[in-house]
Amino acid sequence: MIRTRSYFSTPYLCGAARFARDALAIETGVSVADIDAITHRAFVVASVTSAAAALESMINEIFCDANEPDGSCIAGLSAEVQGKLATIWAIPKTSAYPILDKFDVAHLLITGKGLDRSHHSWRNATWLVRLRNDFVHFEPTWATHSAQSSPAQSDANKIERALRGAFPENPLAGSGNAFFPDKLLGHGCAAWAVVSALEFADNFWSSISAIPHYQAYRHMFVPR
Repeated sequence: MIRTRSYFSTPYLCGAARFARDALAIETGVSVADIDAITHRAFVVASVTSAAAALESMINEIFCDANEPDGSCIAGLSAEVQGKLATIWAIPKTSAYPILDKFDVAHLLITGKGLDRSHHSWRNATWLVRLRNDFVHFEPTWATHSAQSSPAQSDANKIERALRGAFPENPLAGSGNAFFPDKLLGHGCAAWAVVSALEFADNFWSSISAIPHYQAYRHMFVPR
């Protein structure tokens, strides 16, 4: 019998970076035909969703490996710490916690303190997950192109207030287009998603004094 164990966080990070590079290729290309605009948006959305998926896969891998005698992803942690992680993971519904909350719980069990929620990497990761959720559970609404906001656009306004200026806007969007989703969904957003996911993950692994299992593939996470 041959046993194999698969991890998806690294492929998700690789995919997010690749999709970001593909979006950039369209933005810097000569052709901006309709098909390119659709494909461009697909690449950016895929980059955001893959970057967020990488974080969720990563924290699930950490908890699951704690319950395995040969779980390689956290082999550097002590048996006592791994036992704590395994115990909390066995509690019903723990796996359903929000992504960043699971990182927070793991950090608390490993280091004795929660993650610093005031750090910019927590804020960026929070908005990354928020965007992923908005795209995966997307419900179309009418966009209001005016200086005044409306209650129907409150969610879009929150996104604009939080992320406008955080990265370059989509150069393929017209000046009169709404920020969300038109001006938001460019290579700048895709690159920000990759960097935000990686920075949050790096800070977590550094804080628990462990080497991330994606270290050898870091050269594949370049978003441009």
